[in-house]
Amino acid sequence: MFKKVLSILLVGMMLFSSMIVSKAEIASLQPSETVTDFAQKNIGFLLNNLKSDPEAFGMTGIDFDNLTLSKPIIPYDADNNYATIKDLVYYPVLENNKIVAIYSVTKSKNGTLTATLGRDFADEINNFISSNNEKFSLVISSDGLHIINNLETAKLEHNNKHKNGHLKIDIKNAPKEIMTSEIKSDYKANIDSSTKGAMLRGTLPDKYTIHVPVVRQYNDNVCWAACAASVGQYWTNIRKTARQVCDILGISYSRGGTLSNTEDALEDIYDINAGVNKRSHYEGQEVSEVIHDEGKPIIAGFKGDGKLGHMVVVCGYRIYSSGKTLTIMDPNYSYYRTSTYNDDEGDYTIVVDGHVFEWLGQCYIK
Repeated sequence: MFKKVLSILLVGMMLFSSMIVSKAEIASLQPSETVTDFAQKNIGFLLNNLKSDPEAFGMTGIDFDNLTLSKPIIPYDADNNYATIKDLVYYPVLENNKIVAIYSVTKSKNGTLTATLGRDFADEINNFISSNNEKFSLVISSDGLHIINNLETAKLEHNNKHKNGHLKIDIKNAPKEIMTSEIKSDYKANIDSSTKGAMLRGTLPDKYTIHVPVVRQYNDNVCWAACAASVGQYWTNIRKTARQVCDILGISYSRGGTLSNTEDALEDIYDINAGVNKRSHYEGQEVSEVIHDEGKPIIAGFKGDGKLGHMVVVCGYRIYSSGKTLTIMDPNYSYYRTSTYNDDEGDYTIVVDGHVFEWLGQCYIK
């Protein structure tokens, strides 16, 4: 069953949109030198993907030559006695002290480092800091990613218009030590323009992204239906919400769905001849052929820990001198995301609200 990862839960009221990061103290530890080197090496060409299509990535009006990579934030695991999650590091990307993107680095199951970049929860952190103006930490639990500041007097505000959520972690039992470390807000780690990478010209056509529409899942377990609605609308121009797809197939919003359900949606609602491969994911050459040669997006099924799962639409593929990247429509976010693609290692891993997912199979258009 593919289950949606819940959206970010915020502690404290979010009242204003502007913020000054230099007044905020971000609780953190330091990642390993290997992670730091990988992060610095890959941020450039991932930013190139955002720069080439700023509207799709929610980066319209951003000065890409004036960005700063902040000091790292290592999150805490609420389900493991608040131990640090050393294999997951967040780097806010700043423009004039405002967070404009979230850059995450993690390890796949086979130990390969991978990076993901997108707007993600940048706006939520901006709003949180502007309202609280104090240090914070990122805490991950089974129900998603949380921002916390005052462990004793924290007030919960759920960042979702559909439901009033409740924090499923006992923040009063969290050790106060996680709030004592801080980062000096000098933010001098400017992104060198020379690291932004160069696309290997002649290897791929200029149009490397299929612009599928963003269809949100919001607070429902309907990532599968949102992906079907996105691909269906792109292919046929028939507009449906994720909930409408569920209603037509008679599947509840909370049950989750499978790749086979997505196949049924494409065929029954959009009259698209589709297929499913549950045993293995596409590799680089196959992704290139499907996206560039055939012009078809790919609905990718991901597996997380336990029964946790997720689906996204793979809609872009690009090769740089430093590596390969994929662009995805993730129904958990409002804009596209991009990440490194380690097809030579046999895996593709993304981070969604603090949880790591591995690509296992796909639903495709025949």
